[in-house]
Amino acid sequence: DGGRDRGRDDRDDEADDPAKGLEEDKAWYQDDQTYGDFNSAGFHTSRYYQIKTNVKPEYAERYGEMMDRYYMRFLRFFKNYLPDGDLPKSEIWIYSNKQEFMRSTGMGQSVGGFYNTGNKRVTAYHGLFGQSGTTRTVVAHEATHQFEDIVLQGSFGNCPIWILEGLAVFFESAYYDGDDVIIGLVPRDRLASLKRGLETNTLIPLNDLIRTPQPQFTGYHYAHAW
Repeated sequence: DGGRDRGRDDRDDEADDPAKGLEEDKAWYQDDQTYGDFNSAGFHTSRYYQIKTNVKPEYAERYGEMMDRYYMRFLRFFKNYLPDGDLPKSEIWIYSNKQEFMRSTGMGQSVGGFYNTGNKRVTAYHGLFGQSGTTRTVVAHEATHQFEDIVLQGSFGNCPIWILEGLAVFFESAYYDGDDVIIGLVPRDRLASLKRGLETNTLIPLNDLIRTPQPQFTGYHYAHAW
């Protein structure tokens, strides 16, 4: 299940790069105005999600539309592995800013969001993350885990970590154009990490990668898993 066919021009050396010219609108992530206390915030209900957030109402709407598109992509990608019956709406919590997220969850500076297998919830904050990340990339990554948990039906913890994280990086590196989620793009930061490993002869052998347990699975492993 691929993304869009954007055509090809053999005269262009970068024409085979589907990410060329795709720049995400990041301005709205810098608007971290809080709309009330998060604990008393209501849920924005979309087709596939219940999103609890205290960001601007129009941003909550935007997140709902965006994540519904990701969910439709998940349904198509995992169509041969879906459980029988109707799937319940998935839950996402999005705090209005990083400081509020850290105070409420106890997470550190380096955490942009997480998925909890106990309550089946994705938790993140509205804003930028790391050098190139955004709420979208974080939530797309964690929502992949959330959907993987649906597919695995209670066996999430038994699935190899390299598969779980490799697919999550695959979906976090997608592009949302306001209408569709374009998958199969190259995560530039992950690629740069692999190139450094190639130059220094420190790439992780496949035999080691697939046997690395979750506690030792670093960001460098994520790049290899992708």
